[in-house]
Amino acid sequence: MVLQDGGQSCDATFGRIGETDRSKEYEGPIRFGSYTLDPKDISGGIEKAIQRNIILRQDWGLYRVPLKPQEGTNMDTRGEFFLHGGFFPGSAGCIDIGTNDRVLFPLLMQHEGLINVEVIQRKRYDILFPNGRQNFNT
Repeated sequence: MVLQDGGQSCDATFGRIGETDRSKEYEGPIRFGSYTLDPKDISGGIEKAIQRNIILRQDWGLYRVPLKPQEGTNMDTRGEFFLHGGFFPGSAGCIDIGTNDRVLFPLLMQHEGLINVEVIQRKRYDILFPNGRQNFNT
């Protein structure tokens, strides 16, 4: 995953580890296509992290933000997707950037207006990034 203006990158996991079927709701990787995120919709911080991660026993990391599909993105039977952090690799179909959320989200919160996110197909390097980890570079 690469931030175009900052040139920074971080590993991300998409969906449950080992699951490749993008049509599987709450398991498969996020659908290819165009999304937007609104920095105003970012939620998180230590109180939310305690609630989500410890009390609710979910793995959202410190921050999350919804990804809204744009026209032409085939959602099929899939519902909402998020960009979020986490303490363990994998998600229910979202883009999970692990503990990199501590660096990325403060940058996103400084941005004015919507941010475009493109999920595109690239060659997977299973030998370099085993267990479903994918690293995309532009």
